[in-house]
Amino acid sequence: MNFSYKSADLGKIIKKYFIKDDKIYVIHLDGTVKMNIYSKELEEEIKKTMVKQAIERTISNAPKEVAENIKQSFDGLTTKFFLTSGTLASMLFVNNPEIDLMLGITGTILAAMALMHGINYKISTNDLDELVKYDIYLAIKDSLDNNSILAEKLNINTIDRYSLNDLKKIKECIELLQLQKRAKSDEGTSLIKLPKSV
Repeated sequence: MNFSYKSADLGKIIKKYFIKDDKIYVIHLDGTVKMNIYSKELEEEIKKTMVKQAIERTISNAPKEVAENIKQSFDGLTTKFFLTSGTLASMLFVNNPEIDLMLGITGTILAAMALMHGINYKISTNDLDELVKYDIYLAIKDSLDNNSILAEKLNINTIDRYSLNDLKKIKECIELLQLQKRAKSDEGTSLIKLPKSV
């Protein structure tokens, strides 16, 4: 988990953990690292805590706040872009050096503000992608937990290694497998036998 939500204590939010030399190291969002003797039970407890924290973040207003930041950044970016363009275009029609200087300064300030809105927009869209990744993970978590090989590769601690597109593809594959299993179980109870090619 790379960011928290309002009212969350950064010293308690687990960013990730790793295991080395029979010890488990838990890294929190505030940068603190806690070390314990490794046990499978402790690792499972840490994973449960991380899932609980991901659910709390999803339930909180974090997704709404990120979406609002994106909208505000985009609105600010477009407004500053058009104001900057208009200001710089007016310089073409004015032949007064003092006014050209004022317009140039204004245009520069507006361009800098547009740049800041653009940076904030990019950061906010990255945050939204992370929220979507965690939503997808939480939706497929039970299916992953039922497959020990998948659960070892993709779990709450390893999710940040995967892109949003990777998780979307994994979710699609899991859904397809579930549909195939349902179709096979329904095939035996169906009154009409479907051909294998359907």
